[in-house]
Amino acid sequence: KNMAEGAVEKGIPGQHVTNNPTYQGEEVVAALGDAICEELRPGDVFLVKASRSVGAERVLNYVKNKLLHS
Repeated sequence: KNMAEGAVEKGIPGQHVTNNPTYQGEEVVAALGDAICEELRPGDVFLVKASRSVGAERVLNYVKNKLLHS
């Protein structure tokens, strides 16, 4: 079983989960960042738990920049 299947089994809505090997680099950052931004509402706080090796800080910077400039 892969991580995407496990996420859906644990209740993450399928439209917010991807296991698409054709995504690469900045395309992944934008897809994840956009999905996060769509869910956030004023006053929300969210936690990102990930290994530094997956580059989560790139997604966080994308989200921060998108929210600050929208």
